[in-house]
Amino acid sequence: ILATERAVWIAKENVKLQQAGREPSVNLSASYHRQTTTGFSSDYQWSAALALSVPVFDRGLAKARVREAREQVAEDASLLEEIKQNIALEVRRSVLNVREAKQRIETAAKAVEAAEESMRIADLRYTEGVGTQLEVTDARLALNRARTNHTNALNDYLSSYASWEQAVGQSKSAPAP
Repeated sequence: ILATERAVWIAKENVKLQQAGREPSVNLSASYHRQTTTGFSSDYQWSAALALSVPVFDRGLAKARVREAREQVAEDASLLEEIKQNIALEVRRSVLNVREAKQRIETAAKAVEAAEESMRIADLRYTEGVGTQLEVTDARLALNRARTNHTNALNDYLSSYASWEQAVGQSKSAPAP
């Protein structure tokens, strides 16, 4: 954004410069020259010049340069607006991703609690002789899946948070979900 804002400013200054090319200009120059032929006498020369330049017949070149500079300002301003909109979209998208990942963490945590309870019940049933080893194995597998899903949700949250930091241009440690 900063680089594009600077380009817009430069383009606006270029418009002013090109408009100045349509105005009359005055140039003043002066020179002094001293030449010594012998050691006793010297020759002094002074000269001055004043020039007035009025762009009368430039075939519309100055006007075309001003128009071109204004078009460059419009192009740079349009690019700046596009960049701002893209950044705003990226920030919104990353905020939504962080929220969604946080909800998935909560859901996965509840699933882990439910799987732990199922594992506890399956162990009790097997210990009492009512359940089978297959029930315990299935409960253990469900618990491992729930824990894996919870870990993946945490990973997604941290990745989303990092994307949000990049979008807004900050760098902090991620808050606890």
